[in-house]
Amino acid sequence: MELKSNELRIGNLVQSKENRPFEITLEDLIFIEAGSTCKPIPLTEEWLLKCNFNFRNFGREFSVSNHLLSGNFYFMISGFGKQIYYLHELQNLYFTLTNKELEIKM
Repeated sequence: MELKSNELRIGNLVQSKENRPFEITLEDLIFIEAGSTCKPIPLTEEWLLKCNFNFRNFGREFSVSNHLLSGNFYFMISGFGKQIYYLHELQNLYFTLTNKELEIKM
């Protein structure tokens, strides 16, 4: 899947063509708009732990749950859920709901 610049914010983590994670800058957004490509980082339990999500005690008003049968992750708030596939989607949703950047331990 190739990402479009309108799906990203400065600070989102994505993958290079060589599968190395990097943080999006303004220059990256300009290059992506011009046709340069980067790939999304699939959301995994490892990335969720780097984002300080804990599957036993979320300690937040919202949570991320793993649907055991499909292996997909759902972002839950007040009983409503949204399926998320990629790390940048989680970063964007977290920012929209909290007005804070999601801290990721690299």
